[in-house]
Amino acid sequence: MITRQVEDCILEIDVRLKSSNGTVFGAHQRNLEQYSDGSPFAASTTAEVVKLSETADILRLMLKFMHNVRQPELSRVQFRPYQRLLKPLKNT
Repeated sequence: MITRQVEDCILEIDVRLKSSNGTVFGAHQRNLEQYSDGSPFAASTTAEVVKLSETADILRLMLKFMHNVRQPELSRVQFRPYQRLLKPLKNT
């Protein structure tokens, strides 16, 4: 089963991302390229699943920010699962 992060999204899923704990997310290569500095998914197709080291919680939040829709209300997000992402930033 492929998980969608924006229920009303009508864009075709052209890349599938698999979290480190096994959840597969449907995504859009164009959005990944547009809303991030780079996309390692250029060679991917819908037949392939791109395996990532991030957990499903992290991918779920990331993908919600990669659509041209109202962004999630961050005051409702519990950041404990995301704290490990902040550790590398302390060194910059």
